[in-house]
Amino acid sequence: PLSFTPSAAHLLIQTAVPDSFRQGATLGTLSASFDWTEVFRILDQVEQGALEEPSVQRMALLLDQDGRIIAASSLARQRGLLQSSVLASWSAQKKQRLVDRGVVTVDGRSFGATEVLMGYAHSHGYRSFSGFGWSTLVLQPTPQAFLPIRHMQFSFVLFLTMTCALAVMASLIIAGALVGPAGLGLISDI
Repeated sequence: PLSFTPSAAHLLIQTAVPDSFRQGATLGTLSASFDWTEVFRILDQVEQGALEEPSVQRMALLLDQDGRIIAASSLARQRGLLQSSVLASWSAQKKQRLVDRGVVTVDGRSFGATEVLMGYAHSHGYRSFSGFGWSTLVLQPTPQAFLPIRHMQFSFVLFLTMTCALAVMASLIIAGALVGPAGLGLISDI
């Protein structure tokens, strides 16, 4: 079994090394230390992708198998969410549904919003290593998440309106050019 202990700067990973020649015996313990600040840096990059718009408040989180936040981007750390279990109930629901990745809307009061759009993915490990059962989450208030779509909708309506106006003006000019001489002849006959 693998165990880990996150600290302020490092992740200590330990596992028993099995003896291939004696069943159930171990040769010892393999330990590794991972620079945990690298995880924070990656999560901060996800958050900073939203900083082009100053009003956007995106957060990135790493959850353990129990739904406890073990790493978070700077905004979530500032709000005191690190090591909290605010998503433990969501994590339990996700396990019941057996969904590994997706997007859902959740109550955002714990994150300073009425509703947040949450994208999530569960880690499956690698090759024979089954993983720690961690999940990665990206949260953003729903109105902010759909803001680019609203901008695109406004641009589309504006483009459609301008196209219709240009079509009407062009048709009036063409109709005036075609009917103009014939219409003048009818008026002079009267």
